[in-house]
Amino acid sequence: MESARSFFEGLNQREDTRAVLSDLDQTVRFLVADGESFRIEVSGGALTFAVGAGGPETWNHPDFTHFETDRETVRRLVAGEIRWTDAMIPSAPDMGRLVLVEKWMYKKAVINWMGRLVRMRQEGPRWPASRPTEGWKGEAEG
Repeated sequence: MESARSFFEGLNQREDTRAVLSDLDQTVRFLVADGESFRIEVSGGALTFAVGAGGPETWNHPDFTHFETDRETVRRLVAGEIRWTDAMIPSAPDMGRLVLVEKWMYKKAVINWMGRLVRMRQEGPRWPASRPTEGWKGEAEG
């Protein structure tokens, strides 16, 4: 749990990640099937980590997003062994498990936002905040 706390709270330390944090006010809850659940609460560009997922009153609410996961997926995400997208859309059995509970179109924005934050944290200061897809030259081929 402390590694997850350190990972997510570290997003408050850099100007570029704080700018991305300010894009949404959102509480993201990680429902850990085989361990302790936790949540990150983002408001006004600042992130707070809290133990526990909270009560059911937040289900089907636009400001709360829930992901089902397990301890090993959380461990591997914060260690940088897998990417957010690996766990969301696993291409192999060992790619982790991160399942969005709410099936709203709006949640796509939260998925993308979280993916960007996790990747920025995994890569550290070497992450260029607006880096295009690798290999892209800024022009359409053809």
